[in-house]
Amino acid sequence: MSDTPAPETAPATSTDAPRVPTSKRAIPLIILAGVALGGGGWWYSGRDLVSTDDAFVEAHVSEIRAEVAGRITAMRVRDNQVVAMGTPMFDIDPATYQIRVDRAEATLGQTQAQIGTAQLTVDQTRVQSPAAFESAQAQVSSAVATLARARADLARLRAIDPKVTTQQAIDLALSNERSAAAALADARARAASAGTVGTQIAVASNRVGELRATMAVQRADLASAQVDLQRTRVVAPVSGRVARRSAEVGSYAQPGQLLALVVQNDPWIVANLKETQLARVRIGDRVDITVDAYGGLKLRGVVDSIQAGSGSRFSAFPAENATGNFVKVVQRVPVKIRITSGLNPKLPLGPGMSVVSTIRVSN
Repeated sequence: MSDTPAPETAPATSTDAPRVPTSKRAIPLIILAGVALGGGGWWYSGRDLVSTDDAFVEAHVSEIRAEVAGRITAMRVRDNQVVAMGTPMFDIDPATYQIRVDRAEATLGQTQAQIGTAQLTVDQTRVQSPAAFESAQAQVSSAVATLARARADLARLRAIDPKVTTQQAIDLALSNERSAAAALADARARAASAGTVGTQIAVASNRVGELRATMAVQRADLASAQVDLQRTRVVAPVSGRVARRSAEVGSYAQPGQLLALVVQNDPWIVANLKETQLARVRIGDRVDITVDAYGGLKLRGVVDSIQAGSGSRFSAFPAENATGNFVKVVQRVPVKIRITSGLNPKLPLGPGMSVVSTIRVSN
């Protein structure tokens, strides 16, 4: 027998892989199902929403400009002050304009006095001229009678025997006849002059008309001077908040010079939507608005209108695609959104502030 030890036999190994518990294999399936459900829920909840952060607050902004020239003597508002319509904002030196008003009033008063005198002349002419005409006619009749008597006396003296009369008597009768003829000519001239009663009244009336036309012009001048005087006090034409106040006391204002701006309390939103987002947007759709400046401020609104053209088309330098290479770019169309609720007077909205708008489009 050999003493060599027998070789050791290797332990048998099993060819079957270890089994994975069923619960661990279900985890990926659960994750995939959750992702699918989450994605589906996100799509379902957002399928009727059109959102953009390219949206800004807009408001009516009124320019406050000087309407008359002069040195600014007082400032009655501060920057960002809330003002009501008619609130005094600036005072321009009124001295020159007050002088113009005083001068116009004095000139108008003078013309009114002249009209009174001219009207009195018309009234007197209407009364005195007919009486003067009648008197002149009576003088003509008297002069005719006197001339007839003088001619009769002269003819009688010439008809009798020269021995019965004297040459002196004949000369006297001839002189009386000539004097009577001259008196008749004068009376007829006076009567002709007095006969222009209508013309005299018309002339006097025309003078009154001229003065009244002059007075109308002077009244217009006075009204213009009064308006200019009123414009030396610059008032707020609308209610709102003062912005960009550029005037200072002592500076000289020219007509048309910008003194300040007033932002009215009527903000709205302009959302610049991509043209591909407009297919389902309709006027009247509800809008949720979040203001960047006030993270907790939520506003509600409705689509008011959609601009008839892209924003770039109405820019100062619209794109010209008729020449050169063309690269298509999705255009943005401004959509006006009217705010219906959520405004807080303590959190004012100003033009240019950024917002996020989400439109709930109609099905």
